Parts: sequence; structure tokens; C-alpha cells
Amino acid sequence: MHRMVEICKARDILMVADEALTCFGRTGKWFAFEHFDFVPDIVTCSKGLGGGVPLCAVITSAEIADGAVAKGYMPFSSHAGDPLLCATGLANIEIVERDNLVENARVVGAYFMEKLVNMQNQYEIVGEARGLGLCLGLELVTDKKSREPNFEGVAAVTNYCYENGLWLPIVPLAKFNDPLQRRFMEMSGSHVLRFMPPITVTKAQIDEAMEILDAGLRIAEEQTAVGASAAE
Repeated sequence: MHRMVEICKARDILMVADEALTCFGRTGKWFAFEHFDFVPDIVTCSKGLGGGVPLCAVITSAEIADGAVAKGYMPFSSHAGDPLLCATGLANIEIVERDNLVENARVVGAYFMEKLVNMQNQYEIVGEARGLGLCLGLELVTDKKSREPNFEGVAAVTNYCYENGLWLPIVPLAKFNDPLQRRFMEMSGSHVLRFMPPITVTKAQIDEAMEILDAGLRIAEEQTAVGASAAE
């Protein structure tokens, strides 16, 4: 990250932090860029800002904003500055601060990550647990040596979890028959299970979710790990 900042500064390129998914607490800090000890020139925010309503923002310095306006760029459109949505966003930020939800994301996120790392150590089809706070991922592979994406394993885990009360935001590759669609899904990391629960989540709720996930991984490993068919 620091190298990217150096390159941008050397070439007079603005550094933009896309915090649509990560803003206002999800990673255990107010903004994800705080983990990397740098200040971007522009920050984009949406999901964590609105708390469920369609609200987004672009945050930058007065110098950059004034320069954009001077060059004729329009920083607004038909729905900019909606008072109801802005009031909702302010209330959302107040609740995050009042209920100490950034700290909750940090503490519960660390607890969650510990559970995922245990699964990484336990299962051959888990390549890596990664992420920050409550923005986490679990990479599924055919085996740890090759680290080949395990799309069938993802489908098995996703379907099992869905049937047992845990929804995972990923579309199994098997849903796509067109070769181009399949290739796009392969390149977009569709073999990584994503976990982004509300930042109000508790350790007890994580435990409940991990019981379901563990059972799904066990089934997926039996069905899709390298050598699984031969073992049967």
C-alpha cells in the first residue's frame, strides 16, 4: 500500500480509497485506510454510511473540490443532498459512535478470524482466511499444495449453509453455463466465501454461524477435496 502511495505522489496522481464496503467501522476502524497509515486524497463511501438507505458521499479536500468545480465538474445531480437521507446518515453515524460499534467490529472480528484460521488449519480445502474486522473471507481450494479454486466446494458449502439458516453472499459458479460468464466469475474470486455481518453482531451469533459453516465445510471436503473420489 505504501508503495502505491509513493507511485501516485511521484506521478501527481490522486489516491482514491474506495470505502463503499468498509467505511464507518466495518474493519474495526472508522475507515479501512487507517490500517495502512496513509491519508488518501479522495474517499468514497456508501453502504456503511447509509445503514440501509441509498446514501453515498465523496470526501476530499477543499483544494480538490474547488479545483473540480473551477474546471466545470458537477459535484451533484438530481438526488444530491436529499435531507431525509442525509438525516438518516447522520443518525447512523451517531449510533455507531454511541454504541461503540467500531470497537465491536474490531473485537468480534478478531474472534471471528480466530475461528476461520482454525478452519484453515483443520480443512484441506481451506486455502486462506483473510480480512480485517468484520470484512472477512475464506478461500476454498481443491488442496493446499496447488491452491486451485474449488468452485464445487463453494457450491456445496453455500447450499448447505443456506438450507440450515446461514446465508453466504456468493453465487456458485455452477449457475453460469456460458464460458465467458464462468471465466468472469473465476477471475472475480468466486471461490472465496465472504463474511460481512452487521457490525452489531455478537460472539454468540458468530458461534452459531460457525457451527453451520463447519458442518458445510466437512461435507464439501468429503465431496470435493483432491483424492476425495478415490478415497470413496
